[in-house]
Amino acid sequence: MSVEHIVVGVDDAQASWTALRWAANRAADGATNVEIVHVMESTDADAAAVRARLAEAAGFVRTTAPGATVTTAVHRGPAADALVRAAASEDLLVIGAHRTRRIRSAATGSTPERIATKATVPTVVVPDDWTFGTGPVVIGIDAATGGRALAFGLHEARRTGRSVQLVHAWKATAPVAAHPLAILADPSGADAESARLVLDAASRAAADLEPTVPTRAALWEGDAGEALTKAAVEASLIVIGRRHRTTIGGELFGSVGRQTMQRSKTPLVTVPEPTA
Repeated sequence: MSVEHIVVGVDDAQASWTALRWAANRAADGATNVEIVHVMESTDADAAAVRARLAEAAGFVRTTAPGATVTTAVHRGPAADALVRAAASEDLLVIGAHRTRRIRSAATGSTPERIATKATVPTVVVPDDWTFGTGPVVIGIDAATGGRALAFGLHEARRTGRSVQLVHAWKATAPVAAHPLAILADPSGADAESARLVLDAASRAAADLEPTVPTRAALWEGDAGEALTKAAVEASLIVIGRRHRTTIGGELFGSVGRQTMQRSKTPLVTVPEPTA
């Protein structure tokens, strides 16, 4: 059995402790190493308080997941960069986020998406109002989605005994032409067919990767962020791919990832895809 290595960013904010709870619940499911990281950005930080916080966090994880190996670490420097470095050789990075308050904290740097768009490993952003759910794993699909995000979501579903819902959103393109009759053109049929081809391809890939995982697919005409948020109401996890390491993100991540973080109580995983 392979051992999963998880890094969790913790500070004194409630969001990071919710992330710790999520990671501890996951660690209870299998062989896991959990490293709890606190980043000290200022030289006048209370070192004793940090040690006490880490000890409390480690005790919580050991109680929740008795089989897990738990370690703690203190890093210095800009929080986002420190957490990304700490998780660079691990399997998963877990951080918390305030959905209603966009504030700076030691575990989130400037905003959670800054970490999620710089990390080289799958990154879970857990909202501070998260509650445990047993619904499907929702995977956002777009034309640029690669195999890693799909494989990650399917693996999560198989590991936890859940189903998968593939979601692909599309918008009709406005006709552009010099001829006056162009305004009579209806591109929505072609756009819908293209969207269905993308979703069908993802469905076939899912069946090949994890044939035992129940999978259903849904097309959504309109905003992708809204589509993911609605699909995730009863979900246990949302998974999207990310092709670029900037806060602009990839075709799906960008504003869609930010909207989903703000709107949904469901943890969001961003999976870095290779850039061709």
